[in-house]
Amino acid sequence: MMENKVIFLQDSDLLVSDIKNACISTDKTIGVNKLNCLKGVSLLLEGTVLPYYHPEEMKRVTNEIINATVQDCLSNFLPEDNINSVDHLYHTLSMRDNFRKQIDPLYKNKGIKKYNSFMNPEIRQFIIDEYGIYDRTNNPSGTVFVGSNFEADDRIGIAATYFYRKFLSEGFNPIIIVCSEDKDMKTIPNIYIYNPTNQEFFYNDYLSATKFWLAQILAGDIADNVIVTPKQFDYKTGTLNKNGFGMKTAMKFVEERLNHGIKHTYNCIKDLYIKSGIESQCEINAQLLRILTIDYFDPINQEAVIFNEGMLDRLDEEFVVEMDKINTSRK
Repeated sequence: MMENKVIFLQDSDLLVSDIKNACISTDKTIGVNKLNCLKGVSLLLEGTVLPYYHPEEMKRVTNEIINATVQDCLSNFLPEDNINSVDHLYHTLSMRDNFRKQIDPLYKNKGIKKYNSFMNPEIRQFIIDEYGIYDRTNNPSGTVFVGSNFEADDRIGIAATYFYRKFLSEGFNPIIIVCSEDKDMKTIPNIYIYNPTNQEFFYNDYLSATKFWLAQILAGDIADNVIVTPKQFDYKTGTLNKNGFGMKTAMKFVEERLNHGIKHTYNCIKDLYIKSGIESQCEINAQLLRILTIDYFDPINQEAVIFNEGMLDRLDEEFVVEMDKINTSRK
């Protein structure tokens, strides 16, 4: 039996209210109990969501919350699991340049600024100074991941898939747990996802991640202002329906076709875009609505590798291999 290697990746949106409360009232108890169902060894803190406060107070509160969260997580392991220490603690920082904005300037452009990290360079610099930027050659002990043209969420996807493959190749059984309310995490394969808001905890395998990505291409994502999507089509009457796709109808559409492969399913989706008169938007939405993984990351230039329709044949080959693994594990 392979030894488990457990990684805990934290989407820090969940910590914002606790950080704010703790900074406003220094004697206020930090409410990390909502994370008490999480299990993990490593923590990936998404630095972009930290609000503006005095750097020293931010340091105290951040370290307190991280330590409490880690201990809360470790306390959930059974004694026989023999997991009682943290192996790694990682942070991520978004950069000003976002490849999705280059694809579609309206991406996340809803006139609302949810976070203000770029207006608070002190906090960003505190994270960098405190933990150091990771560099495999020059600073392998650094724990801050930054990228030149993508979001902090993408760093979670890259880290999750990197650790999964790394530990699998080293003979371990990788258990990657992502704590997040963000539904886009469902495009990351081979991870456990825990949503503390609704207490949902599930395994997101390769097939589930593929289905979710394809379904999002159909349904779009209002939260990220990806709203140019096709109408439903009545194949019996040959007419467009006035309604678009929600995730439920989009998932049904995908599941009915995915046995024929990713390329076939994608082309069926694209046909709806063509019928709706917005053909070019299909590839754009496919690029916007998938969190980066290690396969969509250029480690040399530290840049995103952007999906294009020329990749579909390779994705089909990968699909066959991964489905064989899933089917074998189910026997």
